[in-house]
Amino acid sequence: MVLEEVSAGRSAVIGPLRPQDEAALDLLALHGIAIKLHFGIGNWMGCYHWIPASPLFSGLPCGGLAGEAYVNVRPRYVMSELGGEVLAGSFSNSQTRLEAPAILWYSDIERITVGKGYLVFCQYLIFDAPMADPLADRLLANLISMLQASLREGEIHG
Repeated sequence: MVLEEVSAGRSAVIGPLRPQDEAALDLLALHGIAIKLHFGIGNWMGCYHWIPASPLFSGLPCGGLAGEAYVNVRPRYVMSELGGEVLAGSFSNSQTRLEAPAILWYSDIERITVGKGYLVFCQYLIFDAPMADPLADRLLANLISMLQASLREGEIHG
């Protein structure tokens, strides 16, 4: 099982999760990882994706909000923070008639520690069949490089 391997010191990437992925969400919850998903493309107020200047976004437009370059890969669903390291996030406004106005912060890519290893949740749409999108290819390569760097630095085991 992937979670046992991660707990023993390996790393894994999961994503993107959707509400209909009930089996995966239930399994994660059984292991103490409660994923709460939110619509990531916003409503009439929008959902804005933050792309930090970091090695994960090396060679890509970064250092601010995701612009047109990210249109094919931006998350359809975002997560409430899991308590790990948020590597990319998003924010929205709660302006509805059902709740008090507030600015809401979400996680798009987050790395959490599970036992001796890392689990990376990535809600960007970069894992599906090739869609001829160089940005998706580069973000996936950067994500793999980030995990390889953690392996070389001894943070995780092969």
